Amino acid sequence: MLDALHKATPKDREVIFLLAMLAEAKGDYAAAITDFRAILVDEPGNIRVRLELGRAFFAIGDDPNAEHQFRLARAARLPAAVRGNIDNYLAAIRGRRAWAFSLSLAVAPDSNINAGTNARQVDLYGLPFDLSSGARGHSGAGLSVDAAGEVAPRLSPRVRMRIGAALDSVTYSQTAFDDTNLYLYAGPQLNLTHWRLSATASDTDRWYGGSLYYSGGGARLEADYLPTARLRIATAVERQFLTYRYDAGQTGPVTTGSLDLTFGLTPSSLLHGALSVSRQDARDLAYANTVGTVAIGYLRELPKGFSISVEPSYGRAEYDEALSAFSRRRSDSIARISLSVLNRAISYRGFAPRLTYSYTDDTSSIPLYSYRRNRLELRVTRQF
Repeated sequence: MLDALHKATPKDREVIFLLAMLAEAKGDYAAAITDFRAILVDEPGNIRVRLELGRAFFAIGDDPNAEHQFRLARAARLPAAVRGNIDNYLAAIRGRRAWAFSLSLAVAPDSNINAGTNARQVDLYGLPFDLSSGARGHSGAGLSVDAAGEVAPRLSPRVRMRIGAALDSVTYSQTAFDDTNLYLYAGPQLNLTHWRLSATASDTDRWYGGSLYYSGGGARLEADYLPTARLRIATAVERQFLTYRYDAGQTGPVTTGSLDLTFGLTPSSLLHGALSVSRQDARDLAYANTVGTVAIGYLRELPKGFSISVEPSYGRAEYDEALSAFSRRRSDSIARISLSVLNRAISYRGFAPRLTYSYTDDTSSIPLYSYRRNRLELRVTRQF
């Protein structure tokens, strides 16, 4: 009967919803997810559909997407029994997640792939020097690959062992600007009702232009606190000792602290805030610096399947002493804004496209380090 109604009225959302519920009852979760998503394309504030979509994702073990749907739904005014059910699902997700993997590919035209200055002349040791073309900003298009994975086998009912890796790499036709970062970590995690606490040993390596730029290792402490289903607070402190291959003056320990907050405003919008402070000590005090950054982001799901997000940020970098070639100590102000748009109705084999534009303006007390950068990125991402 529903098939006949759907054929006669293919855009009837009630018919689509009932077909999705039948598919879910038969265990055909892929079909149910497709239909639930089709409804949310036009009705991002439909709580019942969002809850059913979260249940379908939960049933197939897609915990990141299930958690996202449940947290958005939790922002609505719901009966106590429904809130309790959502909280139970979220607790089950936190308790059962044993592995996660994500893969992201992007093509990124960039006005300044090497973050080079636009200046043609700088003063060194009080004398003017013309900059070569290689020292100035270069435009180009890069191919970016980001991958991250973690396994977390259970050691006891509340303790897991986290073992993971993250890789981000961008390749250009001008290979001198290729940039690859690899991060490895392992350590125990304690899972409590509202807390997740972990301590990991870490290793990091960066290659620039095909050569090792620096490598190092250290330790990281993380704490995730979920006071309510709408609010998530994450904090971390990490200390690593980095060894630079070509400039030993930069070698030294780096300590970073961060605080992230995510809050569900409505069933179709999220607010995100981030604060980080990093301190790099170095053998040469001219490279020692302190960097502070603050960012705030807003995500909104719109009708017709569109989602938009905007995130402005501001950072300040202060260096301890002047470089010998310059007459002043380096001090940078970094302003950045990022705008993203995607359509939730577009997906291929789980990969969803996202278009992002970002603009960066770094104003430095030393003109050599000032630059502006426009970057457009077409990215497809999938979480497994």
